[in-house]
Amino acid sequence: MLNRLKNIKLPSWLKWTIKLGITGLAIFIVYRNIDIVKISDLFAQSNAYLLALGLLVFALTKGVESLRLNVFFRAKGIQLSENTNFKLYLLGLYYNIFLPGGIGGDGYKVYWINKRINIPIKDIIWASIHNRISGLGAMFSLALLTLSFISFSVSLQHYIWLLIPVFYLAYFIGLRLFFKAFTASFIQGVLYSIAVQGMQLICAHLILLALGVETNFYDYWFLFLLSNIAFVIPVTVGGVGSRELVFALGAQYLAIDLNAVLALSLCFYVLRLTVSFVGIYYFLNPDGILLKDTKTSC
Repeated sequence: MLNRLKNIKLPSWLKWTIKLGITGLAIFIVYRNIDIVKISDLFAQSNAYLLALGLLVFALTKGVESLRLNVFFRAKGIQLSENTNFKLYLLGLYYNIFLPGGIGGDGYKVYWINKRINIPIKDIIWASIHNRISGLGAMFSLALLTLSFISFSVSLQHYIWLLIPVFYLAYFIGLRLFFKAFTASFIQGVLYSIAVQGMQLICAHLILLALGVETNFYDYWFLFLLSNIAFVIPVTVGGVGSRELVFALGAQYLAIDLNAVLALSLCFYVLRLTVSFVGIYYFLNPDGILLKDTKTSC
């Protein structure tokens, strides 16, 4: 019975129909519970300097993400200079504007590297996958940490953070058993991932301060991290509505202002869009990616 279920493959049109249905449901649930006027007031009264600082921090996270990705590339023998890798990463961000969630950007990077370097496509794909897994692991770990301090009571709440070392031990063992090539990059990848998620959390905190939020920050941080995880999991079209749905559901149990947290989501999307749009330069000038680098060493 289980083997039969594993062999069942849904047609692509049905997958997209399911995703569209979930996306529509998520948007419906979210926007029937918000007050557009209150959200507009929050933006009108926001602190522009803190929002600008948030933009700067978010831009810096993209630089660190680029360094992390190159760690996994090198683990599979893909030798890109940091300069070339960063330019390619910016172009990938630009592609993500049209296919949010990273699918478009990752796909283009696989194509670009395979076209110029004699590396099997599967190695490039696995490097990209492990880059994402490392990021998800950091989101999960920080979510467990903040879960210990949220206002909603959970069984053994103040000890949940002890699952973090257990998770990373299991992660490392999994690499040793199935992906030995990535074990050497384990520590570096984890440190970069925690730095990225920590900086994004700082960015979110700056936005909350700009919007006038003054209390219950652990609740906001926890939901923000959960929303990032939901955004990455491909259950809606391009992640649309998944982040906001987490906020709408979480607001029923945590001491947060739904309008403020949805304003945070919108601000974060605008920041992501602003930084990603920088990659249009390399979209219009693709030869600039290899400028000052040779095609042999990249």
